[in-house]
Amino acid sequence: FIIAFLSVTVVGLGSVAFHGTLLFEHQRWDQVPMLWTVAMILYVLVEQKHVQPKYRLIPLLLFVYAVVATLATAERAGDKQWFSFHAFFGFATFLAICKVTVFFRSLPQDMLELRRLMSYGFAALLVAISVWLMDLKLCKYLHMLPSYDYWNFHAWGWHLMVSCGLYNILVGIWFHRLKVVLEKD
Repeated sequence: FIIAFLSVTVVGLGSVAFHGTLLFEHQRWDQVPMLWTVAMILYVLVEQKHVQPKYRLIPLLLFVYAVVATLATAERAGDKQWFSFHAFFGFATFLAICKVTVFFRSLPQDMLELRRLMSYGFAALLVAISVWLMDLKLCKYLHMLPSYDYWNFHAWGWHLMVSCGLYNILVGIWFHRLKVVLEKD
């Protein structure tokens, strides 16, 4: 969990490096940490209910995924780079969201605070994805709005909301692990 939280911090710093300069070489500092972070989060989700690691091959497979995704994304430009990153990141994120959804649905109804915290996380992610898609599809129209560069959907919608959502969900999973899984040990 500590590595996952630190990795999310690295993503934030990489996003600042890219969005502050909009240089292609700094885009790698934004996207490559995202690929590694989703791999770490997948590992946390797979091993969530085990006190000791159960699936010994999973870390190796996730490492290979992250290396291949990094190589496929970091050395490309233009449409190939965009598609490569979104395909690798989207696939792994889809798996992570499926695992989190299964985990959330397995929570007992009496864990109200945990369910509420994670519900806020899901809502924030839904808003983030919606805002990102709007920004992507309506970009040329949104830029006609006054001072859009200062309040744009991508920065304030996507980055802020995905960070809040990811934080709530990770804290919820971490809390569950400390409270339920490790108490059994």
